[in-house]
Amino acid sequence: MRTASPTCGRGIYARATAATRSRGRTLALVSGIFTLLLAAGTAEAANLPGAFRGGAYATFANAKAGNAAASLGRSAFVACACEGTNGKTVTAQVSNVSAGQVLTAANTQGSVTASKTKDSAQVLNTATVSGLNALNGMITAGTITAAAEVDATASAMTPSSSNSLIDNLTVAGEAIPSDTPPNTVKQLPGIGTVTINKVTTKGRFHDTGIITVEMLVIDVTKKNNMGLAVGSQIVVAHAAAGFDRSVPLDAFGGQAYAATGNDALGGDLENEIGKSALLSIPCQGTGGKTKTNSIGSQDSSGVVAYQDGYTTAFAGPQGGADVSLTTAQADNVNLIGGLVTAGQIKAVAQDSMSGGVETTSTDGSGFSGLSVAGVQIPVDVPPNTSVPLPGLGTVIVNEQIVKKNGNVTVNGLHVKVSTDNPQGLPVGSELIIAHASATAKPY
Repeated sequence: MRTASPTCGRGIYARATAATRSRGRTLALVSGIFTLLLAAGTAEAANLPGAFRGGAYATFANAKAGNAAASLGRSAFVACACEGTNGKTVTAQVSNVSAGQVLTAANTQGSVTASKTKDSAQVLNTATVSGLNALNGMITAGTITAAAEVDATASAMTPSSSNSLIDNLTVAGEAIPSDTPPNTVKQLPGIGTVTINKVTTKGRFHDTGIITVEMLVIDVTKKNNMGLAVGSQIVVAHAAAGFDRSVPLDAFGGQAYAATGNDALGGDLENEIGKSALLSIPCQGTGGKTKTNSIGSQDSSGVVAYQDGYTTAFAGPQGGADVSLTTAQADNVNLIGGLVTAGQIKAVAQDSMSGGVETTSTDGSGFSGLSVAGVQIPVDVPPNTSVPLPGLGTVIVNEQIVKKNGNVTVNGLHVKVSTDNPQGLPVGSELIIAHASATAKPY
């Protein structure tokens, strides 16, 4: 009887092993090719690199315009996020904007829309003002819309303001045609000038560029009977849109304002308070510069009054970190007919990102000379201290909110109305004095 040779047996095992290895190499090769194809497909499907810029608001007045600056604020303000809106339109709307004889509007709206594909990027930001009456009837309009647009491909970038609109505009009794060329200047007797459809651009629109459209820019150059100081400027319908091919490592955000009130107050009072001395941080930051804003004084129907308001905003590299920092301050504060008073209220919010590690700070926030319903509040009370307002609600002192997603907010004073009251403020009304918020997060 013949027996199997051990050598033959090892040969069979060796051939089987070699075949298995061969199949393994083949599978590995196929798997590698599939992975490369998948990666190539993913790379091909990636959106056009870059970040959006801009935003929109309906009305604005600078600090020299006095109370009008607070009442107009940046009504219907909406910012365009760096990453866009995925094709959706984000809007903000404010009805019945009023700054007395300086300016009234029946309705205002801001909107932003931005989207990308692998081949292109589009951003369209608009601001619309309807039922406009400015300078006691010297300027009127049915509807005006500022539209700023940028279309980008891998090789080109094109700005446009072609969707801007002028409807039934009159200036000092003159009807202004809808096809008036951009940057047309008209005289305002006894006031100064107004620039119609002011269009400006910044950048070469190759690597980066932004277009700004302001449908009316009123510049006060003469003494007048409307209480507007020389140097006052009023903007109606502002929209800006841009695209930057460079992708930021971190994205910034934040706001600062001296005072605001929520919509439960009612449209007139909410708009009268506005968001005074508003500053906003764009997602690309402030270029390492500190932006400032101020308002000389504000008195909104005895509900919110203060002598001076100041805000600052900074976002960019600092000390080896990407830092977002805002501050807001109001001096000689008097709320709700003296129910709450203070010498100074200050809010400071800072968010920093370094090596993927986030740190937040509220250092510098605080107050002096604070009195609530006749009771002096010690300067060393802990943050988020709630103080009763008899017959009205509560006020939160040095309110600090820190979220895990990279956002810090400080409200120097936060009044909440929770009961019927002699002052006539609706239940649910809220007032905020000195607001600062900041965020820095990976893009």
